Amino acid sequence: MTAPARLGTTPARGSRPGRARSSLAARRGGGTDPLTPLVARLLAFLTAVRTPIALTPVGALVGLAAAPMWLPSLRRFRGGVALAVGLVVATAWGVALTALQEPLNGATSPQHLQVNSLLLVFILAGTGTLLWARAYLSERALGIAAGLGLLATNVLNGSITSSANAWKFGLALPASVIVLALASGSRRWQPSVLALAALAIANAALDSRSAFAICALATLLFLAQRHWARRGGTSVRARVGSLLLAAVAAAAVLYQVTSTLLMAGYLGEEAQQRSIAQEELGGSIIVGGRPEMAATWALMQHRPAGFGSGALASAEDVLVAKSGMWQINYQPNNGYVENYMFGDGIKLHSVVGDMWAYYGLAGLVLAALITVLLAHALLARLATATAPALTIFLVCTALWNIPFGPLWGTTPILALALGLTLLPRPQVSSPQASSPLASPSRPTPERSVGGRGRRSAS
Repeated sequence: MTAPARLGTTPARGSRPGRARSSLAARRGGGTDPLTPLVARLLAFLTAVRTPIALTPVGALVGLAAAPMWLPSLRRFRGGVALAVGLVVATAWGVALTALQEPLNGATSPQHLQVNSLLLVFILAGTGTLLWARAYLSERALGIAAGLGLLATNVLNGSITSSANAWKFGLALPASVIVLALASGSRRWQPSVLALAALAIANAALDSRSAFAICALATLLFLAQRHWARRGGTSVRARVGSLLLAAVAAAAVLYQVTSTLLMAGYLGEEAQQRSIAQEELGGSIIVGGRPEMAATWALMQHRPAGFGSGALASAEDVLVAKSGMWQINYQPNNGYVENYMFGDGIKLHSVVGDMWAYYGLAGLVLAALITVLLAHALLARLATATAPALTIFLVCTALWNIPFGPLWGTTPILALALGLTLLPRPQVSSPQASSPLASPSRPTPERSVGGRGRRSAS
């Protein structure tokens, strides 16, 4: 029997999917039980559903119930245990900060305390479930199931039917996940490139500027990995360093190109007008389009320790946030600050900002940890040509949202990106499972992109 391929090696060309499924069943230690893949699909679907039941997302409830299955899987992946510890510590830190608000006569909300604490539970449950399920299902199957869960969430919460731009606010993310998951099932690289190109065109046509840029960057990285993996005379570590520099350079060039296209009107008249206004406001599209960054920086200087997951902003906090916006020539007296940012809790429109506000310094450390884990895992996969288009897209989206996207909307992206990207630890063994739903001894081997390596069950 051919030995399983580990990350960093190219699978044998003569291997076939059927043999991968046989070895996978053997590693489970108990035949070909049809129940486990079915349960894995169902859990991947449910843990992506954010629709709340008594303020608790369905995904968090299901993930917590399944914790005995996926908890052992955390130690089989690099950074899995550290991520879990960071999430738990940040949750507790947010609760402690909230408790400190009351002696200081600060306003708090038990409802916000519960909701904001469960955001991190959702990330942990979703990540752990996907790490466990990777031993039984291919990325294609997991991506389709999770994409359908995202779609179900947006149907149930009305994001598709009630939004002025149904594609941008309700369909773009689930459609991208499902389409790229389907494309990753091919042994060839062309379907993934065509899928990314089609999604980029759809995003450009439907006023989704950041999603267009993310698809363009994902396409460049997907194609680049095939070149870097074939370079002779260089180690994987050296290729990771080269890819990091290339990715940063590509992102910078792509930003300039996208900005030029937007300003020239090639991506639509509405996007052009908005981009020109943001450029004039903040000196760049990013600064002008995200004035919340200036508010966040002002608040960090005013309250370095953060607020707490259940804390509410005071009138003084609102004035401090506005003062930061005034410094970039943004006029905050338009109702946005009072109604969106502080009208119902604290919303700073970035993962790192929200994590700092809710979980204090522990939130900043957690955001940095997630960034490092995602960047390192993606670069390692790119260096060994084992990064499917779906993984690249999810990581690029997550890394964009960490400074520029709200935590509430990014939680499923973080869970998907971490669950599908974290690297398996080599040569980790555990006692054979006594139950068909117990976690196996090692994750499913990866296959090279565009190659004919082995695949896990789909």
